[in-house]
Amino acid sequence: MNKKLALSLLFLFLLFWLETALLRVFSQEPQFIPQLVLLFVIVFALTHSLVETLWVSFLAGFFEELFSGIFFGAHIWAFVLTGVVIYLITRNLTAEEIKFPTALFLVALASVFYVFAIYAYDSALNLLEAGNIQSLHYYFPQIFFLEIVLNIVLFFPIRAVYKLVPK
Repeated sequence: MNKKLALSLLFLFLLFWLETALLRVFSQEPQFIPQLVLLFVIVFALTHSLVETLWVSFLAGFFEELFSGIFFGAHIWAFVLTGVVIYLITRNLTAEEIKFPTALFLVALASVFYVFAIYAYDSALNLLEAGNIQSLHYYFPQIFFLEIVLNIVLFFPIRAVYKLVPK
């Protein structure tokens, strides 16, 4: 494993640790906590190959599964799909350097896509078990827009810190 990948995984773990700590402290209002691990997956997908993006997305999803209260695999599924979507969009539809409006679009899209992927996975498995399917409002509360804004605001600092990782 090369040095850049090792430092990237360390940065992923630190963001996961910070997000988990914030969730413990602010457990009453989880919508006020940005999705730091998701932002890392977006930044990683912008700069790495598809195979590396798949593995790091899988690892990020596995980290999130450690404290998840939904079916196992939902976060892994959501992160892998989101990482692939961001990778394909940035390789096929955008310029080499991501501009501000494009970054806004990518972060907003990834935030919504990630939560929708979890909803779809959870609903599909609840359907198989003949359990109760949560309403869409459970996954997308009215205050979800604030989480998207927090993700957009923190995307740029996380991207700037990630650019400091030596090659």
